[in-house]
Amino acid sequence: MKVLRTRPLAAGLLALGVAAPAALAATHAGLRGKNAQGLAITLSAASKAGVRTVAFNARMSCSNAMKLTDDSFSDQVRPSAKGYFRVDSTTNAGATVTALHGTIKGSRASGAMRIVEYFSGIPNSSNHYPLQAHGSIRCDSGTVKWTAKKR
Repeated sequence: MKVLRTRPLAAGLLALGVAAPAALAATHAGLRGKNAQGLAITLSAASKAGVRTVAFNARMSCSNAMKLTDDSFSDQVRPSAKGYFRVDSTTNAGATVTALHGTIKGSRASGAMRIVEYFSGIPNSSNHYPLQAHGSIRCDSGTVKWTAKKR
């Protein structure tokens, strides 16, 4: 299935939480790991404000029996005082929904993600299936666990 992407790679929203404590601020290193499907997840080093950029993707099963591995999504997160973060994003007028949560503890992090995308069931003139809110093709990763550790 050819898919027409209409969203930028970094299509996330800034998820603001409680200011990062000194213990988390001391952990400036980036984290790298994989999800349960074997695909990469990265969390950048924390900025001075405690914000990290997280990049992730997942393999999805679609209602038309196709499999789709999406482009990477990118969001900014600011972990809470206990290292917890969550970001839920809806983009492309509702055609793409992502949910990512996790906890950073020292040099390790873990959590879960889910990606759902809707596509038109009718290909365009380039034979691509464009993203379309409430489209007839639904692709869903299901809940996918992930782990990461200091690079």
